[in-house]
Amino acid sequence: MDPGDTSIDELLAAALRNETAPWPVDEPAPDAIDRVAIVHGIAGLLIERAPLLAKWPTELIARLREQARAQAMWEVRHRQLLMGLLERLEAQSIPCLILKGTAVAYDLYGNPSSRARGDTDLLISVDDVANAKSILAALGFTGETLGGVTDEFALQQTWTLALSDGGRHSIDLHWQVMNAPSLSRLFDFQECWAHSRPLHRLSPLARTMDLARLLIHTCLHRAMQNNSPYFVAGETYFEPGRLIWTYDINLLAAALSAEEWSSLVSLAGEMGVARPCLGGLRAAEATLGTTLPDGLIRELEALALNAPGSRYFARSHPLSRAWQDVGTVPGILPKLRYALSRIVTTEEFLRSKYPGLANRPLPWLYGRRLLDAMRRRPDAS
Repeated sequence: MDPGDTSIDELLAAALRNETAPWPVDEPAPDAIDRVAIVHGIAGLLIERAPLLAKWPTELIARLREQARAQAMWEVRHRQLLMGLLERLEAQSIPCLILKGTAVAYDLYGNPSSRARGDTDLLISVDDVANAKSILAALGFTGETLGGVTDEFALQQTWTLALSDGGRHSIDLHWQVMNAPSLSRLFDFQECWAHSRPLHRLSPLARTMDLARLLIHTCLHRAMQNNSPYFVAGETYFEPGRLIWTYDINLLAAALSAEEWSSLVSLAGEMGVARPCLGGLRAAEATLGTTLPDGLIRELEALALNAPGSRYFARSHPLSRAWQDVGTVPGILPKLRYALSRIVTTEEFLRSKYPGLANRPLPWLYGRRLLDAMRRRPDAS
């Protein structure tokens, strides 16, 4: 059973709505619910609601508690490492913004470790990339393979620190918020920095986007999973309805003031992303009972009628998105270099992308990559 199983998803969502969640008559196996809850990233949130789950099997609660405890232990060490990194960046006068899960965890979650995640996303200016990478390397982090493009066109890179006890901590370093050339106009670093807010619970040096931009980014990240996979325990999933993202949206929506909602509508219109914002907000309203301002949906629906920026977030063929990206790279020669970098990638990238085929000859891996580019997902429209 995976996320998307309606009965299990609704059982878990009811608990997140703080409703007493009785164990169903047609009992699914506890290990199935445990696995789906972990894929949804909500073990810690469920344990916070343990009194509402009194009739759930004790073995299931024990498994969820174990997962929540492991996440809490990871959180302690991760925060220490992150604080050290922020201090190094500050010493080199490199401004940075915390994005996504870590930002919401230390802004709106009662217990940050209840916001399950495996890394922290940092946004910096493109001018600071080289210095930031040097700092990460000096702290023992290793830069992982770029996402199938050359250095010239890379927009982010994951850096990972492997600890002696087997733990791993990753920093996803962004110099553009969204990892696609055609989405470069959506979030300007200087604009985001000018409207940034402190994250005092994380560090005196930590800052994140304003609430309106943070909510928009959360909705866009959710929508990107229509086409981009996420990974849990080595398994691959395509599922925008992951409950931890919906819960983020729920918390952010509750935190926005009337003025910030107005800002969100304006920004969504300017960016042309009203449609994926609608998708995220409607999902939170339907799944978790999120309260939205009167008239908000109508305003976003009107903006979504003419929102070309939304095309990239709709379920689509990979060649369609690649064509959009090529079209936004300025200049004929750079377009050709970008297209070539997407086709003729590095051997290191191919072997990391297809670990099960890592021992096959390189032409075999290129053939698999070409096949993936040509075929559409079975449920794509």
